[in-house]
Amino acid sequence: MKTYEPTNIRNVLLAGHGGAGKTSLIEARLIAGEAKLFEKLQKIVLAKCVEGHEEEYVAARLQARAEPGSILVGPETARRLARRFALEPQGDLDLKGKAGLVAAWKLIGPRAESEQTAAT
Repeated sequence: MKTYEPTNIRNVLLAGHGGAGKTSLIEARLIAGEAKLFEKLQKIVLAKCVEGHEEEYVAARLQARAEPGSILVGPETARRLARRFALEPQGDLDLKGKAGLVAAWKLIGPRAESEQTAAT
């Protein structure tokens, strides 16, 4: 990631839904200048942004960790796909913004029709 000198920064955009804590985050960083307070509020804002969008957040983080040309899925998606698709366990992964580890599976491909009924 490219590093910029503060004197060269003219505009900053912080996007998020209403009530996510964007203003509090900016105030903590710009007005208070308190690094520890900023880090604490950053975690709170991230949690609020993810709230209600957990599956999408996990999917985005898992896809960022996947090998090129492969697909990683989380627990809920794996549960939904298990009957029709072959999945390979990848263990528990530490994903940015998640408090605990997240179980992951690699999507191998569609199951044969005869396997689909057996794999419930």
